[in-house]
Amino acid sequence: MIIHHLNDDKSKLPIELTGFENMTTKPQGMHAIIGPNGAGKSTLLKALTFYHHKPSLSYESKSIVIRNIHKMIAYMPQQQNRLHISVIDFLKLVERRISFQDTERLLNQFNINKTPYDSVNTTSGGEFRLLCYIQTFLQPTPIMFLDEPLTSLDVHHQLALLNHIKKESQSREIWVVLHEWPLYLHHFDSVIAINRAHLEWHKNLTEIESIDLEQLFQININDVNFHL
Repeated sequence: MIIHHLNDDKSKLPIELTGFENMTTKPQGMHAIIGPNGAGKSTLLKALTFYHHKPSLSYESKSIVIRNIHKMIAYMPQQQNRLHISVIDFLKLVERRISFQDTERLLNQFNINKTPYDSVNTTSGGEFRLLCYIQTFLQPTPIMFLDEPLTSLDVHHQLALLNHIKKESQSREIWVVLHEWPLYLHHFDSVIAINRAHLEWHKNLTEIESIDLEQLFQININDVNFHL
């Protein structure tokens, strides 16, 4: 995907994002978005999904226009409302043909201890995040945006989810807002670093040096037990 521009007169972004013009990512792969709190990570995904009005994005040489955005990008927000519906009906919001058996298989695959007819409101915080992820990846789009998908999950489920995202990234382009970077950055193909709503750098994982992360987060890398 190529970002041509983000800000225009009609965008109504809460903050102005800078430095992203002509940033390019590969059509397949996992791309981590990292940065300090309030850096603009979530705003970037919202801008790319909802706020652009001109043909400001392209994918495999084709412009992405706002009226077709749902065919190109599946978006998992940082927060999502629980609905008073069953698990299977929650998934049918994006995939109307999903069966009881398919839903049961997905619940087992992601280790969610619920039945398809259980209410979404009975799920734990972690189980609900997994349901939101399932709802997102069921959408047959070439691009997925995941805003903090690992939130509320224990380490076992975080690793299982990352492995599933990695598998999906073999055929899709996936951007992930990642707060748990000291643990999981090595799973990603490239890293997009943001600070104060500005793109600081975009590098392949093999190009990142400790000094890049130290300057971004104002830390000593040895204090977080992280190794590239």
